[in-house]
Amino acid sequence: MIDNKLSILIIDDDEVDRIALKRSIKSSGFNADIISVCNKAEGLEALSQKTFDCIFLDYNLPDSNGLDFLKNHRSELNGAPVIIVTSHGDEKLAVEAMRMGACDYIPKNLVTPEGISQSIRYALRINAAQQNTSKAERALQESERKLETVIAKSPIILFAINKDGQFSMFKGRGVELLNVNPEDIIGKNFIETHRILPIDIKSLRNVIGGKELSTTMEVNNRFLDITCIPQRDEFFEPSGMIGIATDITDLKNSEIELKNNLSIAQETQKVKEQFLANMSHEIRTPIHGIMSLTNLLIKTNIDNDQMTYLNAIKKSADNLLVIINDILDLSKIEAQKMTFESTIFSASELVSTTFELFRAKANEKGIEIIKNIDDCIPEYVKGDPTRLSQIINNLVNNAIKFTHKGGVEIGVKLVDTNENCSMIAFSIKDSGIGISQNKLSTIFDMFTQAGDDITRKYGGTGLGLSIAKKLVDLQGGIIKVDSVIDEGTTFTFSMPFDHPDPIELEAHHSQSEEPESRIDSELRILIVEDNDINRLVINKIMKDWGVKLDNAVNGVDAIDKMKAKDYDIILLDIEMPEMNGYQCIREIRTALPEPKCHVSVMAMTAHANKKERDKCIGLGMDDYISKPFDPLDLKQKIVALSKKSLGGTCEVEPVIEEKAPAAAPTQKLTNLDYLRELSDNNESFFKDFISLFLNNTPETMAELEKQLSGKNWEGVRQAAHKMKPSLNYLGLKEAQGLAASVEEYALKKENLEKIEGMVTRLKEICNAAYSELEQELKSLPIA
Repeated sequence: MIDNKLSILIIDDDEVDRIALKRSIKSSGFNADIISVCNKAEGLEALSQKTFDCIFLDYNLPDSNGLDFLKNHRSELNGAPVIIVTSHGDEKLAVEAMRMGACDYIPKNLVTPEGISQSIRYALRINAAQQNTSKAERALQESERKLETVIAKSPIILFAINKDGQFSMFKGRGVELLNVNPEDIIGKNFIETHRILPIDIKSLRNVIGGKELSTTMEVNNRFLDITCIPQRDEFFEPSGMIGIATDITDLKNSEIELKNNLSIAQETQKVKEQFLANMSHEIRTPIHGIMSLTNLLIKTNIDNDQMTYLNAIKKSADNLLVIINDILDLSKIEAQKMTFESTIFSASELVSTTFELFRAKANEKGIEIIKNIDDCIPEYVKGDPTRLSQIINNLVNNAIKFTHKGGVEIGVKLVDTNENCSMIAFSIKDSGIGISQNKLSTIFDMFTQAGDDITRKYGGTGLGLSIAKKLVDLQGGIIKVDSVIDEGTTFTFSMPFDHPDPIELEAHHSQSEEPESRIDSELRILIVEDNDINRLVINKIMKDWGVKLDNAVNGVDAIDKMKAKDYDIILLDIEMPEMNGYQCIREIRTALPEPKCHVSVMAMTAHANKKERDKCIGLGMDDYISKPFDPLDLKQKIVALSKKSLGGTCEVEPVIEEKAPAAAPTQKLTNLDYLRELSDNNESFFKDFISLFLNNTPETMAELEKQLSGKNWEGVRQAAHKMKPSLNYLGLKEAQGLAASVEEYALKKENLEKIEGMVTRLKEICNAAYSELEQELKSLPIA
């Protein structure tokens, strides 16, 4: 928390945005004196009267824009850090704003107390750092100037040139590098010595005129770092310049070598990442076939010997998949690309699931497995349950592997708790072979096990414990091990977990209802997969569900089939010949007609990482599943996709249809969850915001229609732009999308014939929203 009171200026022409910014700043924890203005002129007036600690500047102003303001009025800012606020989520705009002098950039949909707090803190840090840097640079320059006047002989070249261009000083041991006699230089014009010290007339004039010169030159295969400053006489009139040339050849060579090494290292890392990605895909594809066909065979009529063989195949494939996952996890950790979720889950249920998972394995070995869960553990916490399971599963699996008598105990204990979070300790204790004391210090190192005999007898890569420790460390936890040979080992790790708030818990419970697993037999599914084995497996699994299936072997084949026939769901592989999955989804979303372009598409790929999932979703796919997959997981995803409306959003231009008067909607248009979060349950702010929308939006809509009737496209753009933020705050996604499209078309002056229909639809939505919001206001308690 900043103790001193901050002075903050908001320059934004939209009253709703100004209110949202003020509210977020006040809720962010800062003690701030806030002044808000609505245009450039008022902003400059405020800046002339007061110095501000931080300025929030809207990109679009009625009499300017943020970039022009920064460019033309930088001196009036008095060094205050500027944060650009805009509804445009454009990286190029962000880069340009930074280049013009802004210290940060925040989209309006991230204007929350948390986002504002982060931006202000960042701006203040940057400003303080810049001020400190400026002070340090000025002190350094002063020090250099003093030193330059007292240097007699040093491994540099100290020189001076008068205003007539003649050398008046040229000395220093660095002169030896140039193989010249200083006496031959003194008195000569700098043009005559250009070969020795290549200073041009333009640079000389600039320095004498008051500008400092700093440059690097190459002379006689040596690199010289040259700095020149102006000299003045007793009347403070320009009299020439003084300079110092430092030999930086060794430094330059080291820099070149470092850049080459860095380039090689970066290229090596890229090759490594690409190799791992390719390896993941190439190995997962046959593993998927092996595991799926094995599971299918196990369900057929086979004898005991065949069952034994199939179980051995399944176990080998499972082990191979574990190794692949370990290598990929290690690669992510080393590249600092490991990310963690923050979802609500039950730690006790997770441990109980692990217990049930390993109970059969323990029984097979004739050892006992028990769980001991502290009753004080919070019912629900926030964290990454997948990574927590990975850590516990690895430790429990090792405990069972190295235990031949006695048993394994999984323990969970509450270490500490407060209002916001809890520290929970997990322990896995076994009565196995133990680890010698001289191996305990290296047990978490990569590719390390307790001994070569252990590797030969029990197998493994030596990566599991190393990955477990790194996962614990990256989540702010601590892991340790205690062990005695022939008595057993105990691994204990403690990690912090946040507490979910009541709203998050309610949402979690509503999402955690048992998913419907029955599939409609009329469901039409197209499987797009070039691998014959994978296609065979998927068809076998899904035929048992009774759905209607078609197959395509690449993207071109899939598009042809979709043109000829309607489907409800497309299962789309990524790596395919002729047209891959990325190209295929683009073709579906942009080239196919309504309603085919809205079909639900699920990526089905052996690239198992978050980056791949995000890329697929970003290109317009509705879901993602990595191979090899669990048939139950696939079934649940199919069920979820089958429930989605075929009229979903796709990346095509909106089509406006003439509609007859519709019956009263069964579902509300507005979604006020975001507005309630923004208001922090402040009913006064909540009501004021809705009232402002009801008062201002009809006027803006009328202005939009007026500008449209006059074909004033810039006026159309401004009116549409003004509407967007309010529509977004009230959850009117379709309306916000229409306003954004109108703004874009008007700006680019393209698809102008579609704007009228889009405005008509936008007005219909707003009229319906007015009624909902008026009812919402009536339902609120009177203050």
